[in-house]
Amino acid sequence: PAYIPQMKGPGYDDVSIRQLLTMTSGVRWNEDYSDPQSDVALFNKHRHGRDLARYDRDIDAAGYESFLVESCCDTLELSYWRDGKLVGVATSDRGAESMSAVYFYFDPDHSRLSPGVYNVLKQIELCRRWRVRYLYLGFHIAGSEHMAYKAQYLPHERLIDGCWRRFQRE
Repeated sequence: PAYIPQMKGPGYDDVSIRQLLTMTSGVRWNEDYSDPQSDVALFNKHRHGRDLARYDRDIDAAGYESFLVESCCDTLELSYWRDGKLVGVATSDRGAESMSAVYFYFDPDHSRLSPGVYNVLKQIELCRRWRVRYLYLGFHIAGSEHMAYKAQYLPHERLIDGCWRRFQRE
């Protein structure tokens, strides 16, 4: 609907406010966290498949909500599907001039497709479309195999010894 700017675009063009309020828009959603297609199930599969599980038990719906859903800002969730199967979910916070890529997780069975790269490129595309100046990818940790990838996206800035340093394309 054009009168809700956040809902402008493919998939929502013909959706009415009544359909949104009654959840009959035709947009697919799943709140059954025991379903293997749910966000929570995929999050746990990601943690185990990438050796990120720090706790003996899986995160439950309440823990997931506390970690990735509850927010004091405009938070969006991008879900990526392949052949009808949920394969990745990104949580991002949006500000007036910036977007912060809070967390991205994916089905480790699809690692060969580089879903993390696709997610970053999709968020860059969204920033351009929405005329958002900055995309914050989060902390760059050179020694972490899961965080070091951020250095490949240029230009960017890093806080080094208390000073911001800009890294350009060569």
